[in-house]
Amino acid sequence: MPYSIRRASLWLAASGALLATASAEDPVPALASDFPSGLVVDETENLLKPDEDLSSALSGSLAGETRSSSGLVVSPAPLFDNERLQQPRVAGDPSDPLSARRKTKSKVGVSVRGGVEYNDNIFATADDEESDVVAILAPTLSVNAGDFRKREATYLSAAYTATGSAYLEDTANDTLDHLLEVGGQWKRKRLTIPYDLRVSRETGAFLDIGGRDTAESYGGRVGIDYAASSKVSFGLSGEYSTTDYSLFADFESAVAEAYVGYNVTSKLTLNAVYRYSDAKTEGSDGQSYQAALVRVNARPNSKVTAFAEAGLAFSSLGRGDRNDLIYRAGVAVQPTSKQRITFEAVRQPSTSSFTTGSGYINNGVQLSYEQALGARSRVVVTGGYEIQDYFAADEGVTTDRKDDYFVFSSLLAYDLNAHWQAQVYYTYANNDSSDPLVEFDNQRVGMGLTWTY
Repeated sequence: MPYSIRRASLWLAASGALLATASAEDPVPALASDFPSGLVVDETENLLKPDEDLSSALSGSLAGETRSSSGLVVSPAPLFDNERLQQPRVAGDPSDPLSARRKTKSKVGVSVRGGVEYNDNIFATADDEESDVVAILAPTLSVNAGDFRKREATYLSAAYTATGSAYLEDTANDTLDHLLEVGGQWKRKRLTIPYDLRVSRETGAFLDIGGRDTAESYGGRVGIDYAASSKVSFGLSGEYSTTDYSLFADFESAVAEAYVGYNVTSKLTLNAVYRYSDAKTEGSDGQSYQAALVRVNARPNSKVTAFAEAGLAFSSLGRGDRNDLIYRAGVAVQPTSKQRITFEAVRQPSTSSFTTGSGYINNGVQLSYEQALGARSRVVVTGGYEIQDYFAADEGVTTDRKDDYFVFSSLLAYDLNAHWQAQVYYTYANNDSSDPLVEFDNQRVGMGLTWTY
């Protein structure tokens, strides 16, 4: 199919989706908790069951250096999409108005998202800002097996999304991105082996590199958890990821972790954790650290779930050693069935792909508020703030870069019926950096329609 025809089909499909008149029958009590990525964010990450510790959701979203490159996408996702600071999406009872309708109900699932977005600074630059209108079409196919609904026994889930973006003014920016995610676990009595795999191609403006690029990422994780008794458990895990940029330095990292856990009560678990990380940017020496951590999982009552992890990271760098306090923490509070508040904080070391031979300490917080408005609609408001303090890691490298990154986003979602949902969203992002090359100010506003079966 000629490229111009494919581009026209994206615009027609997106426009048709927005103008479609869906029947108002069969209202559903639970609304999708997605923010748009293109139009919606990843649907398989950060699901939290009512009886599950927050740590399982946050350990992926606050994963530290292994996602330091591709996780800092400013575009195309209209939300604060730093994977270390994503909102944990809580999947509660189906009658809960804030429960995620996106939680898979069948072995095979299909969804199609179409929408239009206005972006006033598509390259995330300080000068010569270029605005454009983007039509987005994103079909998703998911396949599931085993205990994929409760995720307590053995299960396997896989989902593939293709996201096409067609720009009204500058057609050279047209893209077709991909995301394949596979996750699950094998469980036998006291032994559990969790695993996941992620392959993606994403185009947009990245916070660390301060510009637009295309990144192809590959990564996976496998672990082993064993419950020695009702009180004691231990486990090992390993993960690897690599990100290949079209214009900037490539990045890869590996992380190994071991833990011993003790269930103080049914509502409180303590863990002693050892972590080893090794990261390398193309053209530079490797950056590694060892960390000793204490991890706490708590669920004091049915309305509050909390997770915290803190310790010291002892880094080995080409320029010399350094020690840093690192932590991750999160709490989800649901005062009523129609309200939810989540807060996250993080301090983690990462490796830079923009300034070869340097790294940075990322300090960030994020606060989200969800409110159901009747049986069909919901609003979600999120604010986040990051400080990225760069340091020289290799000999002969100097850097004094420091970024102050702020983002605010709001989403209004309305369920037209059991299959159709309409969304309207707005986001504002600003990076005030000591390096004028990576400063930017960005506003995005969009609307979309999602069909799910």
